[in-house]
Amino acid sequence: MPKRDPFADKRRTSNGVPPKQAKIQIQRKIERTAKRKYKVVEDLKIAKRELGATEREILVKKEMLALIAEAPSPAEQRKIIMATFKESNFNPIESLIEMALDKDADLSDKDRAGIINNLAGYFAPKPKTIDLQADMKSSVTVSVMDYSKTTQAELKAVAEQCDNVLEDAKIIDVVTDEDYNEFEAPEDQIAD
Repeated sequence: MPKRDPFADKRRTSNGVPPKQAKIQIQRKIERTAKRKYKVVEDLKIAKRELGATEREILVKKEMLALIAEAPSPAEQRKIIMATFKESNFNPIESLIEMALDKDADLSDKDRAGIINNLAGYFAPKPKTIDLQADMKSSVTVSVMDYSKTTQAELKAVAEQCDNVLEDAKIIDVVTDEDYNEFEAPEDQIAD
């Protein structure tokens, strides 16, 4: 066996192959440096993702602000929509009517009813509520009567007045049902 050179690299055997212990140490060093490197790389990737998301949010906000600044009024938007319909010779109401009347169309009864409900709004618009505001001025008068000092003569006078009112009520002519026939529906008049 040849004698080993004392100045040779101790990490290698005489035939140039690293010993097992050296292989294990080299592998551990590679793993340690890889862990450190990968941790930094992963942190960089996370930071790039967060930066990209923040940049997208800022871009969306800038676009929204630009749209708001250039946004047309609702009347102008309606004009644009109407012009678009006119240019393409498309009438959405006619299309809805055709869809509602077409029995061969693949529409459920619920969809057909929804179309009809939408069209009914153009035929007979829903009544709007009216908001009334008024200032009402009123006064309340409270009369306090002390009945403990009322005499029998006063009570008899009031009772006589009530009897007179009742007698007048008996004089009122009572109207029969026949006088109200003009207010009944024709079907009800025939049934009688």
